[in-house]
Amino acid sequence: MIKRMLKSVTRCAAASRLIVSAAVVLIASATHVVAELRVTETRSPNQVVTVVQMTVTPAAEPVPALRERLVVRDIEMLPGNAATHYLRLYPESVLDTRLSALVEKFGDELYEWYSPGSEPLHTLPLDKLREAARSFDREINNFVAPATLRRDCDWGLGIQEMQGPQIVQILLPEFNASRDLSRMLMLRARVAIAEGDYQRAIDELRMNNRLAENVASEPLLICTLIGIAERSMGQMVTLELMAADNSPNLYWALAELPEPTEAVKRAMQFEMSIGQRMFPFLKDADTAQHAPGEWARLLTQSVSDWSKVDANTPRMPPELMQASLSVMMIAAYPSAKQRLIEGGLAADVVERMPVGQVLAVDSSRAYQQIADSLEKQLYEPYHVARRRSEADLFGSVDGVPFVTTSLGQIMAMQLLPGVKAARSAGVSAVRHTRALQVIEAMRMYAAEHGKLPAYLDDIKAVSIPVNPVTNQPFMYHVESDQAILELPASDGVSRVTRFEITLKKS
Repeated sequence: MIKRMLKSVTRCAAASRLIVSAAVVLIASATHVVAELRVTETRSPNQVVTVVQMTVTPAAEPVPALRERLVVRDIEMLPGNAATHYLRLYPESVLDTRLSALVEKFGDELYEWYSPGSEPLHTLPLDKLREAARSFDREINNFVAPATLRRDCDWGLGIQEMQGPQIVQILLPEFNASRDLSRMLMLRARVAIAEGDYQRAIDELRMNNRLAENVASEPLLICTLIGIAERSMGQMVTLELMAADNSPNLYWALAELPEPTEAVKRAMQFEMSIGQRMFPFLKDADTAQHAPGEWARLLTQSVSDWSKVDANTPRMPPELMQASLSVMMIAAYPSAKQRLIEGGLAADVVERMPVGQVLAVDSSRAYQQIADSLEKQLYEPYHVARRRSEADLFGSVDGVPFVTTSLGQIMAMQLLPGVKAARSAGVSAVRHTRALQVIEAMRMYAAEHGKLPAYLDDIKAVSIPVNPVTNQPFMYHVESDQAILELPASDGVSRVTRFEITLKKS
């Protein structure tokens, strides 16, 4: 009897294996889910114009509303440092080795697979995409997925302790490598969309969003911009998910996404301290007591440090640099002295200062004035702050003799302009997320009315976000059976986007 039972169990196990194998074959050979999305870009030196053509299906509000989530819920967070998990991917160049092998096998077309382009997803060679995506299963499951759930992220750079040239010479290989990781997550998400496994696609998007947030948590502008770029990759694949047949509505999932503007603010605040970090003597220039020779040495050291990181500053022997700086100090001294007196310092106090201190105090004040002017914009709505020109912030030095220009102003013009562009990038990312919310609100409307709305005001189920760049409603109109949602050049950001949305016919 026991033998008969064992034979029966064996037959059942064999049958189960056959069923599983057949299911795997069916999944592997299944017809692609149709995601009708085409993205075309036109580039010019100052602008990128993106046209997104997409066909969507109606999608009602999920029940519960946050059934789908693009972020990790707080209750799912675990103690620990996400960076330690990410960094375990890098010591043996696992990503580089794997990518090189895939490029050798599939060619440069691999780089076109991770992001929507001019060819719809269902026209791509899914078997190849699937093979490439699955080659990263071990790394994603063992390192990226655990990192996604960690509550904290400390990359251990120690940038708060850095001074001098090292603050701008720091190498960031782990952050550059994270771009490839983001690309592979997006490739995996696209495969999941093509296979109709929308929940798996959302899981991949969630890991990418967390990666982007963790990368941007390091308060360096370059890290913040990399994080924004990774988030933008995720937004494009999210669009593809929205265009897939009968995909879930992501309106509330998009609303839950953290705004990158907070990361931009932290990075801008750190970036605006770089002047004093590069040239520490500027921090206490008003009160420090140094002999004239020491002030000259500090200024010479600063110019020397600057020449190591600025390709436009000529390198020269120390003796020649000292002589050149002495001439410059003598020439710049009268204007610097006058600015300090006009700024409220007593003339007799200024007269007693060594020449080097006068230049240091003048430089410190000019730099801090510009840095503060930039920082106060962080506390203004973007649609107000964006009206201020570079000349308003830095002052114009075109045609102004060098000796009458503050050294602090020159330093600020070299070190700080990137912070304004970074804020623009952050708000642009928020604008794109809000546009995706609008499209999902349109899909809600279509689920109720069987058509796209003639006006955004027709949508009553949810609120319609405004364009954060202008604080005005998004530009929207209907042409025949196509709805047009525009992020125009008049917004003043580098990326212009036009969404051409069609409702799929039953």
